[in-house]
Amino acid sequence: MSSLDVPPLMKAVVTQPNRTALVQQVPVAMPGDNEILVQVKTVAINPTDWKHLKFICNVGTICGADYAGEVVKIGPRQDPNFSLKVGDRVAGIVHGGVHKDQGAFAEYVKADPAITWKVPDSISYEEAVTVSVGVLTCIQAMFHPKRLGLVQYPNRVPDQPWILIYGGSTAVGHYAIQLARLSGFRVVTTASPRNHGLMRRLGAKAVFNYRDPNIVKKIKDVTGDSVHIVLDAYSEEESQLICIKAFGPGGGRLMLVQHEAPYIRRLRKDVTVQSTMLYSVFGRPYMMMGKTYEADPADRVQLIDYLRNTLPEHLRKGLLRPVKVHLWDGGLEKITDGFQHMIQGRVSAEKLVFRIT
Repeated sequence: MSSLDVPPLMKAVVTQPNRTALVQQVPVAMPGDNEILVQVKTVAINPTDWKHLKFICNVGTICGADYAGEVVKIGPRQDPNFSLKVGDRVAGIVHGGVHKDQGAFAEYVKADPAITWKVPDSISYEEAVTVSVGVLTCIQAMFHPKRLGLVQYPNRVPDQPWILIYGGSTAVGHYAIQLARLSGFRVVTTASPRNHGLMRRLGAKAVFNYRDPNIVKKIKDVTGDSVHIVLDAYSEEESQLICIKAFGPGGGRLMLVQHEAPYIRRLRKDVTVQSTMLYSVFGRPYMMMGKTYEADPADRVQLIDYLRNTLPEHLRKGLLRPVKVHLWDGGLEKITDGFQHMIQGRVSAEKLVFRIT
């Protein structure tokens, strides 16, 4: 497809004043400098998508973060390191629910090529769209020196220390287990019993039912009470409480993917608690729940390097296994049904994926 085939209007999932979303006709936004236009083939739902809709509700904005598709137009001026071209199969992220001219849940998405990656021929669009938000959250949380600062593959940490990854059946947990294993860590994780086999196949050495009332004792027993690094891939109040209790003597570092519970820091003075959010990589400030957060150039540099030099090769070689695809029929019109399915807690060890074009 050439840029001449791009229509003036497209269908998109747009935020409404009553905290719902509707499919509407909106203009196709043409890419400017350092931007590309992608014809969207598939999208996937993340918790951040429905939370932007329900809790932030920027009326008139296009929803959705994760997309995969084909480059159909390139902006007039690009960074000298830019390497994408029309016809490339790509996947990436945008900050959905914030902009009226940019969101993944649409027939076309205006995107930043720096945080877009080439999809290997061995990976389908359905598989590719399960990757970006989950993997990039892990890369930022686990390996950025300002966060957990872990040793990153192909380097390996000595002596195989334990790491607790709470919520192994979430998309973030799914990729975190694999990345930690590649870096030489022994992983203890939590999941529903039906997903224990999958957790072990991904690389976990030990897995426990998150509903087990003795879970903290079991984590301490299997690790020899040696946990000093924790990634909470769920990050609700109940998971943070378990994570903070699971640390061994001397404490350590707890990384969250949502805001921390207000009392968590008081429970262990020897544990450093941090939160991480991908929105810092888009190169501009963003507002969340009434508070303004600045963009972080170092976060952006880290993820650009990973997307260009590492992610496609790891997928091609099978070092990273995509999340199981739950293909949901109906395209854009059924995305809000997917939201309800996720809100009801019915998504586990899979991604809800929708074919768009």
